[in-house]
Amino acid sequence: MKEHENELSPACKANISKFKEEVKEFSEACKEDVQKNCKGVKPGGGRILQCLKKNEATLTPSCKAEMSKGRK
Repeated sequence: MKEHENELSPACKANISKFKEEVKEFSEACKEDVQKNCKGVKPGGGRILQCLKKNEATLTPSCKAEMSKGRK
């Protein structure tokens, strides 16, 4: 997609930008929880998200709030 970035519509570019911001917010809110609960989990394939879901009862309030936003 990066190779064809100039060909993307403005709406698509806006959606990509919004998605990147949401990922950044999620990462910041759950950073401590990932280090605490999922330290040995290899990133990719949704493994970190699955780990966080499995440990949902012990997550910080900020991470729980991000998890409840529906980004699955």
